Amino acid sequence: MQVNIAGPDQLQSIATMAETIWNAYYPAIISEEQIRYMLERGYSNEALNDQQKAGHCFYLLEDGDEKLGYASVSEEPVGHFFLHKFYLQLNKHGQGHGAQFMAELESRCAGIKSMKLTVNRKNIRAINFYFSRGFRIDHAADFDIGSGYFMNDFVMVKTY
Repeated sequence: MQVNIAGPDQLQSIATMAETIWNAYYPAIISEEQIRYMLERGYSNEALNDQQKAGHCFYLLEDGDEKLGYASVSEEPVGHFFLHKFYLQLNKHGQGHGAQFMAELESRCAGIKSMKLTVNRKNIRAINFYFSRGFRIDHAADFDIGSGYFMNDFVMVKTY
């Protein structure tokens, strides 16, 4: 298993993985219409390129040619990181890949003081995973993402 930085030429594989993962996992949590909206808004070629240009560093978790997952991190401000995306293929859950992936991401965040993320309040599996990695719930927040949709999330943080 290896973690590689994803260049602009690999963003399409992230979008493809996102579509597979989100359509398999999120229908129990949010509507299919919201899933489509969020994928279009956050995973189009233009959106991913804009995120990369804005300082998001994308990572791929790979095992040979197989893509197991992806993540996106930015530093805001110095020493304080935000985990924008952290996803594994569903058939890789519960095998320790997520813990290894997270540890590798943390090791690549030079001078890390804290890491923050948002997670849907109904996504119990992810919340428990983040708890197991030392994150705590800081507060609940509702983010208006347009077209009548909201992200009803917990903001979680880990200090180092």
